Amino acid sequence: TFLFLIAILFVSFESIGQNNLITVNPDFVSNTDGWNAQGDVSLTHIQEGAETPGAAKVNVISTNGSWNSAKFKSGSFDIPQENRNKLNFFSFYGKTQSNPKTVRILIRVTNSSGETSVIKSKAYNLNTEYFKENTFPVYFKNDDVSFVVELQIGIEAGIYIFDDFKLIYEPVDLSQVNQLGEWQPKNFLIPENTEFVDLNEGNVDNTVTIDFSNVIAPVLRTQFGVNSNFRSKNSILDRTNLYTEFGAFRFPAGSGSNQYFWDGNIPDTFLIDVNAYSGTSTNFLDIDHFLEFKNSLNGEPTIVINYFYARYGYTTEGTREARVKQAAEYAAAWVDYYNVEHNAGIKYWEIGNECFGAWETGYDVNGSIVTGKEYGEDFCVFAEKMKAVDSTIKIGAVLGSKYFDWNAEVLTEVKNSADFLIMHNYYNNIESSEGSEDAMVLTENIMKSYQFFVSKYTGKPEGYFPVAFTEYNSQGPHTTTIANGLFIADILGEIVKDRFFLSSIWVNEWGINNNETHGIISKGDPDQPDYTARQSYTPYYYYGKCFGDQMIKSSLSGSDQLKVYASKFSSGEIGLTILNFASNNQPVKIDYGQSDTTADTIFYYSVYADNQNIGNKKFYVNGYTGNTPGGGPVNLDSVPAFMSVITKNNYINLPKYSITYIVIRKSESGVGIKTQEEKQTMILYPNPVS
Repeated sequence: TFLFLIAILFVSFESIGQNNLITVNPDFVSNTDGWNAQGDVSLTHIQEGAETPGAAKVNVISTNGSWNSAKFKSGSFDIPQENRNKLNFFSFYGKTQSNPKTVRILIRVTNSSGETSVIKSKAYNLNTEYFKENTFPVYFKNDDVSFVVELQIGIEAGIYIFDDFKLIYEPVDLSQVNQLGEWQPKNFLIPENTEFVDLNEGNVDNTVTIDFSNVIAPVLRTQFGVNSNFRSKNSILDRTNLYTEFGAFRFPAGSGSNQYFWDGNIPDTFLIDVNAYSGTSTNFLDIDHFLEFKNSLNGEPTIVINYFYARYGYTTEGTREARVKQAAEYAAAWVDYYNVEHNAGIKYWEIGNECFGAWETGYDVNGSIVTGKEYGEDFCVFAEKMKAVDSTIKIGAVLGSKYFDWNAEVLTEVKNSADFLIMHNYYNNIESSEGSEDAMVLTENIMKSYQFFVSKYTGKPEGYFPVAFTEYNSQGPHTTTIANGLFIADILGEIVKDRFFLSSIWVNEWGINNNETHGIISKGDPDQPDYTARQSYTPYYYYGKCFGDQMIKSSLSGSDQLKVYASKFSSGEIGLTILNFASNNQPVKIDYGQSDTTADTIFYYSVYADNQNIGNKKFYVNGYTGNTPGGGPVNLDSVPAFMSVITKNNYINLPKYSITYIVIRKSESGVGIKTQEEKQTMILYPNPVS
């Protein structure tokens, strides 16, 4: 653990005396220019402190109401090499002397080229009762050489007191994260429809190397899920063939869940205006048809309970306790309807959707803003009522990928009542290998920060709580290009690697606006038939067919525009997903540890596009596509798998902007299938290769 507590405070370059801001590890900070206050402020040292005596007291005398009009700012601190490419945690203590106030903290980094950027900007509320610790994650890249801490305090005049600044590096081992999903062995099913192709031979620069014996993480069906929103309507039962490769279905909605009344009994009176949705309305996918949908597929449902009914619900008593009890009993009645009356066995239940967000109905009830503490306390009531109906269910608590203050309060309250934690995140700038990789690092770091906060605020070990990633997607007009197909293929591999036990993309069937949609299945698109696959749908389809039940270690040498995830099936095959972000074709060899003379059978599908320009919704699978301006093959089941023989002398030519899903079937005899005729008399090899 590295701590830095800065040595001297300066105002107009005048020392105000040394307090407890002393560098505990002098090797960590090689350059301390000191702290200074800027604006119409006075800065003094006081004996009162947080962890130890002594703190900095900043009196904001006047302000124009903008964040920047008053600041408390550090000098520049060097970042040691051992803290780069790692997730660190920054914390500080703060309080006020009068009414509660807000401070915004920024971390500015400078890289080796002298470029400066803000990598963290977060507002925190300070109170008057005690020093409150505020902790958040900070990720330094390898090229980051120094950073500055800036506390912006110009919103409101008054007294601000700060103390005990720390930078902590604590490694989080994600291999220890618990998982609720049930692992199942998976056998590769040889495609019924194949097309024999010859592979090229020769030396190439790109090589995938696979360590068949080094297992990274289990692959769970629940990691490949989708939000099956109530807006899909009951006609979704006519399209169950589109959902066979999905292992989880989230229902009824996202934000709409906090306005959803499952039994159709919508109260006449609320404390605020509520646009309520009925769970029995024929305008939507209703609760009974969702159950029929679920029963027709091999996937785990996740039900999102209306939490905010606990805040905006009307009761004759008019107390918070009565409102929470009413909403919790209403949630428990849904558990009873599904799991007792209909014996549905629905395991996973979420208490609300993004309850930290001002966009949620019920976040603000006539000026009363929900806090993490309030949500956490209410969560425990919900969990008790719901488990009294069915003790086998698992209940998830809402955390936020950016809402660290909320997370701290929630975890403190739900530590003995929650079964899993919930994460959502949406990503920007994913249209390149660098952008997608930044998103993968962010995803891993969010999971690590969740586990760090679990240890900090619950007293339980890191890894104790499983995490469900129940909403994600990219943002912007690239959602309908191959860029999103590449990104979704990438993040699914990351979800497995980071040991999320469940994930569900937002969303299944959705309209389109100016080339942008989160829907992975087309709806209302003039360039593509309704209910056909978008590029972002294809990773679920082909991971389902071509990725095994255990992720194994792999590496890729050559182009930095390529990326690989590797797996193995219980039936012995190797399953690969190789991403090519480049604007040109890339030849790749595969080294999986067999002798040079071994010839093995390979099956593969390449999903690609001519370009990833905004508006180009057209894509191909093994050269096949549809006859409309956008979209790909109308029926993916009709597209033949390419099939061939592969040795260490062969390479696969990956199309530009492509995801290639590969299965290598390793033969016991060392002889693969060489011709189209031999394909007809293919021998199946059931024994795994160790």
